[in-house]
Amino acid sequence: MPQLSEEQIVQIKKFVETFPEEEREAKLEEVLSQFVTDDKKPQQQMQCPFCLMNEGKLKVQKVFEDKDFLAVLEINPANPGHVLVFPRTHVRDMNSLAENLPTFLLLTNSIASSLLSFNSGVNILFSMGSLAGQKFDHMVVHIIPRKEKDEVVFSWKSKPLQEKDLVVLREKIVAGLVGVSEKPFDVEEFKGRMLRSEGRSP
Repeated sequence: MPQLSEEQIVQIKKFVETFPEEEREAKLEEVLSQFVTDDKKPQQQMQCPFCLMNEGKLKVQKVFEDKDFLAVLEINPANPGHVLVFPRTHVRDMNSLAENLPTFLLLTNSIASSLLSFNSGVNILFSMGSLAGQKFDHMVVHIIPRKEKDEVVFSWKSKPLQEKDLVVLREKIVAGLVGVSEKPFDVEEFKGRMLRSEGRSP
C-alpha cells in the first residue's frame, strides 16, 4: 500500500463513501492505484468527487443544474434532503467565483427556502480550509434541513474578549478585506433578484 498522509486518508475515505456500499471496495482499489506504486510513476492526485459528478462519472440525484452550477442530494446526509451546491468549475472558494457569486448565493437561498417549506429549519454550511472541515479542494455549500431532535450539532465554547482585543481584531479584518466594492449594496435590487429566482414578481 502506498504511504499516505492523514489528510489523504481522510479524503479517500470521504470519496469512497459517496458510492453504494457494494461498490466501495472496488473503488478504494481504483483510488489507491492512482498513487505511487514504484519509483518510475509520479504520484497522482485523487480525482475530485465534485468534478466527477459534474462529468457524469458519479451517479447523483440532481436538484438543480445550469452551465455554471450543480446541486445534488448528499448520499450520506446529515438529514434527508441534505443538498450539496457547487460550481462546475474546479475552484477552491468563493473568491474564485467573481461575477457569478451573486447568482450562486441566490441559488443557495432558493434551495434553502424550498427545504424550509417542508422542514422546521435549515443550516447553510460553507467551510474554508482543512481545519474548518473542508475535505476537498473544490468549493461546496451544504444545505442541511433540520428537524426536532435530529442530533445534528453545531456548537462551540465561547471565548470572551476584552474591548482592546476586539479593536485589534477589527483592524486586522478591515485591513485584510479585498475585492469589496465601493458601490453601496442595493438591498431592493437583491430582493428583486431573489424573488425572480423563485419565480415570483418583485
